[in-house]
Amino acid sequence: TIIAGVGIAIAHQNPPPPSPRPTARPTPSALPTVKPIASVKPVQRLAKDAGSFESSIGDWTGTTAALTRVSTPVERGAGALQLAATNPLGGSMAAWSPTEKAVGGDRYVATASVRAITAVRGAQAELRFLDGSGHVTDTETGQLATDSLTTWTRLPDVAAISPKGTAGVQLGISFPVVGPGALHVVDDASIDQTP
Repeated sequence: TIIAGVGIAIAHQNPPPPSPRPTARPTPSALPTVKPIASVKPVQRLAKDAGSFESSIGDWTGTTAALTRVSTPVERGAGALQLAATNPLGGSMAAWSPTEKAVGGDRYVATASVRAITAVRGAQAELRFLDGSGHVTDTETGQLATDSLTTWTRLPDVAAISPKGTAGVQLGISFPVVGPGALHVVDDASIDQTP
């Protein structure tokens, strides 16, 4: 008799959990309406000849490279930018776009197409940010890609958020190792800015 009494006492101390109550589903009119977000279209910073070289070199400058506009080969349009190594021993060479207006905190994505004339080499796109005094504050380098003697190669994008205080941005096309007399061509250059 005592054992049965203890079992009853334990059963009364831990009652079974209450059964779950059904939850009311919200009606469609009770759900909040989500408005679509407007997409922001990037702004192309390299305008006219600075990106397409249709009638000039577009104010690009060379580093150990002489720059000229050529009419063949071109990826599209009527012109391209040719780089000729000026160091008789070879080495590296680059071409830099004119400085375009920029602001700190925006996203920039840049690229270009390249083609070899004398021998295939590696090339990469670079983004260079400058402050209001024209001093370089940051340089971001894209992945190296090998150009071709027969087809155009699109360089991998280089992307970066511009540092605080940025006033200008440039695109650089760099060939880290070239031989004496190297010739390479650049076309369809772009710097896209997204606020």
